[in-house]
Amino acid sequence: MMSRTSLRGVVPLIVTSLVLAGMAVALPASGALSPTGASNGSSASVALASSVCGSASGGYYQVAADGGVFTFGGARYFGSMAGKHLSAPIVAIIPTANDGGYWLVGADGGVFSFGDAKFAGSMSGRHLSKPIVGGAAPASAGCPGPEGVRGPQGVAGNTILSGTTAPPASTLGNVGDFYLDTNSDVLYGPKTSSGWQSTGTSLIGPAGTNGINGTNGINGTNGINGTNGNTVLNGTTAPPASTLGNVGDFYLDTNSDVLYGPKSASGWPSTGTSLIGSQGVPGSAAPDGQVFSTGGASNPYTYTVPPGVSELNIQIWGGGGAGGNSNGGAGAGGGGAGGYLRALVPVGGDASCQVVVGSGGIADSIGAVLGSGTSSTFTCGVESVQARGGVVGLASGGGSGNFVAVTSGVIPLGSTLGGSGSAGSNSSGGDGGGYYYFTNTDGGAFGGPGGNGTDVGSGGGGGGPGSQSGGNGASGLVIVTPVIS
Repeated sequence: MMSRTSLRGVVPLIVTSLVLAGMAVALPASGALSPTGASNGSSASVALASSVCGSASGGYYQVAADGGVFTFGGARYFGSMAGKHLSAPIVAIIPTANDGGYWLVGADGGVFSFGDAKFAGSMSGRHLSKPIVGGAAPASAGCPGPEGVRGPQGVAGNTILSGTTAPPASTLGNVGDFYLDTNSDVLYGPKTSSGWQSTGTSLIGPAGTNGINGTNGINGTNGINGTNGNTVLNGTTAPPASTLGNVGDFYLDTNSDVLYGPKSASGWPSTGTSLIGSQGVPGSAAPDGQVFSTGGASNPYTYTVPPGVSELNIQIWGGGGAGGNSNGGAGAGGGGAGGYLRALVPVGGDASCQVVVGSGGIADSIGAVLGSGTSSTFTCGVESVQARGGVVGLASGGGSGNFVAVTSGVIPLGSTLGGSGSAGSNSSGGDGGGYYYFTNTDGGAFGGPGGNGTDVGSGGGGGGPGSQSGGNGASGLVIVTPVIS
């Protein structure tokens, strides 16, 4: 049955062209179609509708020379050139691959597109040696064929195994597998026919360089105020009044070393806790220290280290220098004090040590500069300590205190130069230098003008104005005390 017609009056004789799968085939002329069945001897074309994969349309087209399009069966109508001016007769109809449209082709090369057929150009208006007699669309892909035969199974792939140690056994996994130690991030593999490798490859690269510091964030809001802390109050009696302090405070009686508290809402407790512990167990008696105060270099002492003692505490002062002698003018300067040293000396048990106590300087004849104090020394094996004597005072000024010396194994605990003697004046001689105990007294007053030094290692006073002799310096001192571990 014809679904659509463009015949108006007498339709020209149809000379058909059958199009199969995009190929035009010329057909012999047939009788003309007209409303009355008349034929006028003109030409036309016929085309089969394409089959969409899985839903063939089952129809075809015919086209008349005047552009009329006739559809049959499942072929769809999208328009025609019937009733429009044509420069040349239509000679072919070409359906699209999906039957969604078609092209009409004129003998002069003109192309007319309908439906989803896209116009891509034509030969209309160009010189042709002969008229166009047909056309064809590009071949399109056919419908998918049936599913092919299933192929053979492929070769088994390899696996990455894992655990928290190195590969635990050579039987684990197959040849070609890998193993990841997740605890140390070390990868082993591929496994060979002889088993796993003894060492793997670390997946942790070297540390990167530090990035640049980010900008500081904005300050946060202030937190809420904390609760007030407690206080330890104090006085020389028990807490004087219940109004003193706040709940939770403590109070220390510094006179009796008793701590009261914490204070409660009802006040201070009536009794406190003594901070003085019970009497400790008496320790073992230490060997008595020994003091050496006279002697000089010509009369040394011997000290025997008590059994079990490996260290001695030594305090040592050098002899003081004599005061200077005045020489017909102003008073002379005082002598300097000897140096001082306190140190720990390592010793062996039952060792014998030598002690020399430095002598004070002796004032000589008027105008002479002799009279410096001598050094005190303590020597035990290869270790020794020395405090050197003070310098004699000069006519024009006081002598300076002298210094100390130790060997490499000795541990100094404190040392200093002795005090310097003061300078004389027009009215008196200078004072001798003060001896040192814990504070260095520079220009001490222990030696009076022209008088002898009175305390350990102090210098003698300088001679008065005119021609007077200075005072003698005081002797040094050595104190030896065993250290009990």
